[in-house]
Amino acid sequence: MLMPRLSGSGAPVAKKGVSMPATRLIRKRRRKPTKPYASFPLTPRNNGQWCKKVRGKVHFFGVWEDPDAALQRYLQLAADLHAGREPHHSVSADGPTGKEVCNRWVMRQLRALGSSSWWHALAAVRVGMLRGVRHHAQATAPGHATPQ
Repeated sequence: MLMPRLSGSGAPVAKKGVSMPATRLIRKRRRKPTKPYASFPLTPRNNGQWCKKVRGKVHFFGVWEDPDAALQRYLQLAADLHAGREPHHSVSADGPTGKEVCNRWVMRQLRALGSSSWWHALAAVRVGMLRGVRHHAQATAPGHATPQ
């Protein structure tokens, strides 16, 4: 049995006129899509998403397969991004965030107290909030808070 000659690094060395099997797998690169039209504001990125650099930061807006949805998302957030503000995120399809649930609850408590003095209202809200959070945490799993 013939053994291949090894170089100093331990890699096989091919003899003249003898082909060696390829040891590396060649990965096929996905081709970036062209823009749907010349004035399309987004650029295709290698990760499969449409993006745009705004104020020195790259923002992603959707996948290559749906450029219209990516454009809609960009148009929704563009004013905030270009002004340097944190974009306003709408409530997800899963429901409101924990912060929104707490804010709604506090506002409901304040309305229920009516015209009481501000300090009494604040104390009552704090006590009520602690009781409500404790009750809600016992009743539901973490991360699944919903307003009642």
